[in-house]
Formats: sequence, C-alpha cells, structure tokens
Amino acid sequence: MKIVVIGGGAAGMMFSTQYKKANPEDEVILFEKSSYVAWAGCPTPYFIADELKKSDVLHGTPEDFIKRGINVKIHHEVTKIDFENKTLTVKGNEINGIISYDKLVIAVGAKSFVPNIAGYSQNLENVFTLSHAEHAFKIKDFLNENKPKLKNAVVVGAGFIGLEMAESFRKNGLNVTLIE
Repeated sequence: MKIVVIGGGAAGMMFSTQYKKANPEDEVILFEKSSYVAWAGCPTPYFIADELKKSDVLHGTPEDFIKRGINVKIHHEVTKIDFENKTLTVKGNEINGIISYDKLVIAVGAKSFVPNIAGYSQNLENVFTLSHAEHAFKIKDFLNENKPKLKNAVVVGAGFIGLEMAESFRKNGLNVTLIE
C-alpha cells in the first residue's frame, strides 16, 4: 500500500509516524514544500518572544523521520491532485512529474487570512504572515536585526495566534495595536 501525505507540519508528521508504526510494510511518502517538517505552530509566538528554543517548535528533521521509514521529500510541492486516477503532480528537486497513490492524506494546515486591503502585496517590507516555520524565522530574524529602531507593531487578527503574537511583540519591547 502506498500512502502519500501532503504537508509536513505537526499533523502530517504525526499521522505519518503513527501510520508507519502501525503498518511497517506500507510505503509512506510525505511531500513538504519548505525546508522544515514537524513544526508546532501553536507555541511559535513564544519562540519569537525568546521563551522557547527552536527545538521546542521544530520536533525533528527530515532525516529523523526518514530513519523511521517515512520517505520525506522537502522542497516538493504538489501542484495538482487527480482524485479519480489517484495521482499527484509534484514539482521538486528529486521528483518532478506524476506519482500514484493508494491512499492520500492532505495535511497542509491553516493559512493566514489576509483581508482585501488596498495596496497589500506579499512583498511588502515589514509585513508578515504567520502560518509556517519559515514565517516565524523571518519574523524573529527581523526583530533581532531591527530591535533598537523598532517601536510599534500592528497585529491583524485576534485569534489565539494573533493574541499570542501581540504578547510576543510586547515582550520584544514594542507598542502593539491589535485589529480584529
């Protein structure tokens, strides 16, 4: 049986690990478009606030999971799913093309919702979303590089992560405006 998992965050890695443990004879292949797997999103604001270490939000490397029998493919993006024929189109540094599966798990996690704001672009300087480990590292690096001159932060969204990010920015010495 060939099990394909899309998404290497906490859910994708937990499923893959538990499935492989229960079904060691089955092939499990996991596609993650970034460099990181096993990222725990919920504690990320505390990592940004320097209350947690990187290892507290990244619970393993791709190599750790490969040793457990999970065929982890980082830097691989699934661009198309053909449910009828049970195939995926994958774009990556090792696999480029169509692969088949017997069972598919989609564990891509949540994505930051950006409201329709005039002038917004993903390339704006000093504007970040937070829905992946790479985003967290960018925010933390930006804070560390610019700490002396930063005064204010605006957080759009007052869900759990938004509130925790407001707290994180306060702990980094910033005045925070929270918009909901």
